[in-house]
Amino acid sequence: IIPSCKYLPAETAHSFLDLADAGAMIILEGDVPMAPGWHNMEERTAELKRIWNQFQPVKGVRKVVDVHEALKTTGIRREMLTDIEGLEFIRRKTDQGTEYFLVNQGKQPFEGWIPLDVEAQSVILMDPMTGSSGKGTVQDGRNGTNVLVQLPSKGSIVLRALSHEIEGADWTYTYAGLSLSLDPNWKIEFISGGETLPPGGELTVLDSWTTLGEQAAAFSGTAKYSLRFDDPGRADKYQLDLGNVQNTAAVYLNGQAMGTSIMAPFQFVLSGLKPKDNLLEVHVTNLAANRIRDLDRREVVWKNFYDINFVNIDYEKFDASNWLVRSAGLLGPVTLQPMADDVYA
Repeated sequence: IIPSCKYLPAETAHSFLDLADAGAMIILEGDVPMAPGWHNMEERTAELKRIWNQFQPVKGVRKVVDVHEALKTTGIRREMLTDIEGLEFIRRKTDQGTEYFLVNQGKQPFEGWIPLDVEAQSVILMDPMTGSSGKGTVQDGRNGTNVLVQLPSKGSIVLRALSHEIEGADWTYTYAGLSLSLDPNWKIEFISGGETLPPGGELTVLDSWTTLGEQAAAFSGTAKYSLRFDDPGRADKYQLDLGNVQNTAAVYLNGQAMGTSIMAPFQFVLSGLKPKDNLLEVHVTNLAANRIRDLDRREVVWKNFYDINFVNIDYEKFDASNWLVRSAGLLGPVTLQPMADDVYA
């Protein structure tokens, strides 16, 4: 495909003829370009036009106004998922099928059918953050295969479209529009970090732990948020959404690790809930910025470097004393969504 361009060397145009003679399909968009540069420009432009006029009789060469329409006539289909606002992807071909790495760059979560430009018998969904995977719900599309995808804002997923049917567990989806809020009465305990561990307590509202006093505002490390709750009785599995987390989170249910996330979306699959009195623990670790700010405000010597100069981005003396306090901890809201593999069946 040669997109519409203003300048093109005659030698390059001649190579297109060679490709066409070898059996390649050449699509030329737009009018005849000009030869680049001032040296013998008129002669070289005339040569370019002469070559350009040879394209039309050559088998496999098409002069078009609309590339998309030309591709349709050649049987080449485009990826229709590019029409979905906010979704971006890359793909690759394998011996078994086609793989897509899909990211939701939009501000809103996406939920719906993704059209893939492949004929697939199975589509495997894989979460690159947690390692979980399963067979997705699929249906025949107009020009390929549609697969059901739920993707939060800034979330990513790998789709492996296979040309054959496979056995295995189904992908677990959340029930659309059904979200259960957890009791806001959390306990917080600072378990590691420094300079000192602030006192814990009970929270009636989830907010940055920096609001709990000067000691907490200067703290960098890990705090444990804990909550006891009963099984809502809506499903065997639930998706736990922690909402806003500053900055990483590890989740434990009844003492068992449910996963760790270093970036949004902070979502985890909870299974094996007891009917009563489940213990949910969330270990949240913030960045070191607040502690560095506090050290510089108190003029504590901490830059113990002997072979480099420690400077800021303007190559001036590094000083964090005027930094603003960064939010830290579990800010929520924390919700549960029932999950199943057949919610859209």
